[in-house]
Parts: sequence; structure tokens; C-alpha cells
Amino acid sequence: MHASRGRVSAYTVVLGVSIAMAACGDANEEAYSLQAGELLPYCDSQSPPILAEDGQNEPASQCSAEIAQVVFRYGLCTCDGYASSQPLFVDAFDSRQGPYAEERVLPGGSVGTNGGWNTTSTVRIGGSFIMAPDPNMAIAGDFFVRSDLRRQGDISHDGSLHVGGSAEVSGRIIGQNLRVDGTLTLTDPSQLTTQGTQTVTGFAQGPVNVAPPCDCNAAQYLDVAAVVARHATSNDNAAAGVDPNALLNYDSGSELELPCGRFHLAGIHGQGPLTLKIRGRVALFVAGHVNLNGPFRIELLGDDASLDLFFAETLVTSSTADFGGQTHPDRVRTYFGGTGTVNLGGNSVFAGHIYAPRAELVSSGSLEVFGSVFVRRVNTNNGALRIHHDLSVLTSGQECLPTQSPTCDSCQDCGNQACINGSCGACQSSSDCCSPLSCVNGACVENGGLI
Repeated sequence: MHASRGRVSAYTVVLGVSIAMAACGDANEEAYSLQAGELLPYCDSQSPPILAEDGQNEPASQCSAEIAQVVFRYGLCTCDGYASSQPLFVDAFDSRQGPYAEERVLPGGSVGTNGGWNTTSTVRIGGSFIMAPDPNMAIAGDFFVRSDLRRQGDISHDGSLHVGGSAEVSGRIIGQNLRVDGTLTLTDPSQLTTQGTQTVTGFAQGPVNVAPPCDCNAAQYLDVAAVVARHATSNDNAAAGVDPNALLNYDSGSELELPCGRFHLAGIHGQGPLTLKIRGRVALFVAGHVNLNGPFRIELLGDDASLDLFFAETLVTSSTADFGGQTHPDRVRTYFGGTGTVNLGGNSVFAGHIYAPRAELVSSGSLEVFGSVFVRRVNTNNGALRIHHDLSVLTSGQECLPTQSPTCDSCQDCGNQACINGSCGACQSSSDCCSPLSCVNGACVENGGLI
């Protein structure tokens, strides 16, 4: 990793994420003024900056690792709800401790939804479950939450509902077997109706107010299409000899190897297997639709290889897809700007983080994700969905250039940590933290685990 030679001169807030205008050169050098079409020295900094809009249609440097830290707090977050007849399993690990394995599973892997919930098969969540005030929550099948459950509205369950931590519910609970290992807080205790067994460690009565967990307000979205468009002219294609049309109508067995840098492609579509080989720190910006009619694979070459992949539209694959391998899913972060579907064919493995709040994630078979998923909706009715949340993303912003302490309006401006009286600082309660994180010894952490 290259040593940092930059310093931050000023802060701006873009789409709910703190960004910094970075200076390059010696620490005493005057602040660098980023002009349209001008690039920061990408491979000499500690984290890949990208170009985005600053709210006044002016270019600004934004650390992609800080973006990832904020948007990938949940193992699974959906804007329009979740409905499936197939099993859902979400747990957590930290890739800094090694690749995913059962003996490395950590507390965590939370699920949030701003819409309804309708499942007819087994659901096992290794972290918390948080659901906004949508009228529909129906569970048929066993539902297990290892940590806390927070629900604004009613719960109807036909099966066993087991909460390993505490539960807060503003409406009715109607169903079969219920077990809460912590405290069950209800607005009205008379609204609890259990037809089977009931085991609750403790009861409390009081107001329950659950805010929508996922950042699904349009003003909070990262404008991926604008980011891609900005890099159509501000990129390293010419310096590295990369043709922006290199993957238009590619042939079977095609490969594209990219060195450290930021590259723009006009699109990706063709026939047969395609492999992207990533050497060093790479940001790839793809305009147009992406249609892959064959197996797709991303290979990270070397310990310093990483990929921030920005699709202006969406993705369709008719075969298997392997994004980066399971050893370091924290090194692949994928952002989609389209409103259609991210369609993964076959029984796919996605090693990385998926951001597509305007799109539906569709899989024609089972899908296993080593990273996290933030989408509008999920359609996995043809196979189980397994998500292993890589908690290393919660500290990914540490690799960014050193920054001055910014003023803040919310925990998002502080990299998920507390915003106290307009300044980032130590949390005093879990309400100071970005959900689903909780306050432990002044720090916002996932279920008391690693920050």
C-alpha cells in the first residue's frame, strides 16, 4: 500500500456521505483545486477517489471506501420489501481474519426492510431484524433472529418465531410459537396472541418507534449514473492504453486486464466466458446496459488488488458469475444506477458488496453472497439466498486519506459513528448510531462485535 501524501482541506456532504477535497503532494502544500476533467494521482493515495457531483454540479473527490462503509451496514437491506418462498440465511464474518468458514462466523449479519415482508420458508438472521411501518408482515415457516427484532407494525407468524435478543413491536403479534430470550416491549400487551408455546424472558410496555432502516430516500441515493458520466472524460484509459469499446461484442474466452487506475467502458456485452483481471487498485465505470451471455469472472491479482465497479444501468447474466473470490470480498464493491433488474443466472456466487437501491435483484437459481446486498427488492424464488456479511466493510473508511474532524448532520456524515451537537464523537446511546449498529463503550458497533 502506498503511503499517503495528501491532506484534506475541506468537507462537503454529498448524498448523505461525507466527502473530502483532497490535496496531493507534501503535507504543507496548499489545498488542491479539482477542476473539471482533472484527476487526483489515483495510485499514490491510500484509497481510490472517484468524481461525483457536489450538489452544485461541480466535480468533487469522494473516497469510495467511505461510501461503502455507510451504505453496506446491513447484510441485506431492501427498499420495497422482501417476499420469497425459498430459505434465507444471513450471518457475518470478517475477511481480515480469513475467508468465510463456520468456525469464523461472528455475531452480525443484520436485515432491514423499508417495505413489506412475506416469507414461506426458513429464515435465519445472525444479527438484528428491523422493519419499517409497512402494513404487511407475514411469516410462514421458522423465523430466527439471533440479536434484536424491531418492528413498526403488526407481526403475523405461522410457525416458530425466535428472537435471541430483545424485541420491540408497536402493533399486534399473532401466531404460533413465540420465544424471546430478552425483553419483549409492546405498545399494548393485550395485542399479543400466541396459539402455541410462549417463552418470553421479560415484558415491558411503552412507545415503540422504528425508523425506516434502509437509506431509501431518493435524496440519499448515490447517483451512480452521474458518477459514470463524469468519468467518461476523466479517466486513465489513454495513459494505460485501454479502449473504452474493448468489451463491446466481445468473443468467447475474452479477458481484460486492468492495472491500477480509473477506467471507463462504453458497455459490456458479448458471447461466451469473460474474465476481468484486476491488478492493483481499480475503479471501473461502465455506461450502457451490461449483458453477459456466458460465465463472468473477476480475478483479483495480488494482495493490493481491489475493484470499485460502477454500472450506470443494470446487469443481466445468463450463466454463472463469480465476482472476485471468497477470500477478500471486501475488495469488490459494485454499484448499479439502473431501475430494472440485476439478473444473475445459474447458481451464482457473488463475492463483494451490491448496491442497487433502484433495481430488483433476481437469481434464476440459488445465490450465495460474501459481502452484502442493498437493493430495491429481491426475487429468489428459484433457490435459497445465503448472505455472509463481511464486517470489514464497517471500517473500510479507515483506508481513506487523513481528514479533519467535520461538522455533521447525522451519523452517516461520521462514518456510522455518533453525530453529537454537530460534531462527530463518541456515542452515548444506540440511538446515536446508524442502524443496525449499537453503542458499546462510546463506539457504534455491529451487535457488540468488531467496529
